[in-house]
Amino acid sequence: MTSPPDEGERTDYLGTRVNTRVNAAMRHPAQWVLSHATRRRGVDTDAAVPTSAQDVLDRLTALRISTWSYGFDHKSIRHLGPMAQDFAAVFGLGSNTRRISAVDANGVCMASIQALNRKVLALETKVSALEKDMDRLHEELGGTGTDRNALEANNSHTSPPLDEFGRSAGL
Repeated sequence: MTSPPDEGERTDYLGTRVNTRVNAAMRHPAQWVLSHATRRRGVDTDAAVPTSAQDVLDRLTALRISTWSYGFDHKSIRHLGPMAQDFAAVFGLGSNTRRISAVDANGVCMASIQALNRKVLALETKVSALEKDMDRLHEELGGTGTDRNALEANNSHTSPPLDEFGRSAGL
């Protein structure tokens, strides 16, 4: 007795009756071989795979970002991002130059975020050190009366004219 095609086939598996269903897409064997050979080969570019997060960030800043519409989309629908060919040429990642794998795009984004985070932390450390130096200088200069307004007030008085020997002519 056969089961209806929706339910699948009933099979005994380790003493338990289970329903199995086969959902296989039929493909020509040559298509399967070609698709798997392409995946194994990767993209054909001269770009070496990035070796550090900073290398990824440097390459990402050089990557050209474009806007486009797919031919099947309405004219009002626009997309933003790199072209797959440019992405493959810059990073040397992916299985072909016609698509950007979500795994590769996410990896590039995550590595870039890590590199940017390192830069921000380094800048925060530098700013903190500069603020400490500035506070120390303000403390050192605070007691000397070098305030700009005080200096300008001291220079606003008029002094009597001097003779050729530097003595006050009026005294």
